[in-house]
Amino acid sequence: MNKVCFFNLTTYSSVGGIERYNQIFLKALNELNIKTTSLSVYDRKNKDKYSHIDFQNFSTNKISASIYLLKNIYKVEKLIVAHINLLPIVIISKIINPKLSIYISIYGIEAWVKFPYFYKYFFTKIKFVSISSYTTNKFIKFNNLINSSIYYLPPSNNLKIISNKTP
Repeated sequence: MNKVCFFNLTTYSSVGGIERYNQIFLKALNELNIKTTSLSVYDRKNKDKYSHIDFQNFSTNKISASIYLLKNIYKVEKLIVAHINLLPIVIISKIINPKLSIYISIYGIEAWVKFPYFYKYFFTKIKFVSISSYTTNKFIKFNNLINSSIYYLPPSNNLKIISNKTP
């Protein structure tokens, strides 16, 4: 596994805003020459081929994807998580490897809730990437967070903007 791991639910098996965001994010990492392993829970195959991205697809097998990540967690320096619904495995990863740098993408109604106190403890140990100021404000309000732990990454097809804003 590479030093950077992009852990996502789906990038190519569905069509939508999250999937497009994941595709653009991977393309930006590749263009920045960042060797990355992309772990996708739901993808069966990927449409894009990148010289710096190693794709690992798990065809809807959440347990296999999680075990693969946890078995390799000491090889990873930065874990970029594409969906807050993957938070439980992120917390386990942080417990196993406390030095791990973690960035979680937040968007939509999944982030507009108050998370349990146990999660909030880990929120102080990780960074967030938001594509919406509305989601950022809701997430901060519900979870009493400070704004400095959240990077704003506006949705865009312009990779120069994304590349300059990547944490």
